[in-house]
Amino acid sequence: MKCLIKIFGGNDRGGEYKSDGEIEFTLNGFWLLYELNGDKCELSFDGQTVTQKRKGAFSAEMLFAEGKETVCKFYDGGYTGELPVYTNKIALTKSGLNIKLSLDYLCGGERSKLDLSAEVIQEKK
Repeated sequence: MKCLIKIFGGNDRGGEYKSDGEIEFTLNGFWLLYELNGDKCELSFDGQTVTQKRKGAFSAEMLFAEGKETVCKFYDGGYTGELPVYTNKIALTKSGLNIKLSLDYLCGGERSKLDLSAEVIQEKK
């Protein structure tokens, strides 16, 4: 289903971004496809963990698991690396076909908060 995605945060330098996207609901969660600054992005929630993938000028893969340390892998030009990610909180609210997801985490020791919403666009007949 087509949706409008709004993303706010990352850290104190974060901003607000909007993108058209696609949302599909699964048995325990959902997955989203969208673009951010020209990069292709995918975000999925399986009921317990959030996975974020970004491919383009800046590529990254992050896994968020509440109360656990995971790894962020990134690829920027010819440079690759990894940073530890500790997820403090994953919060999801759903209203009809719309979702709001909040992530509170540490990446490389820096605290970040990400708020994402996806609002299904009703197609006109």
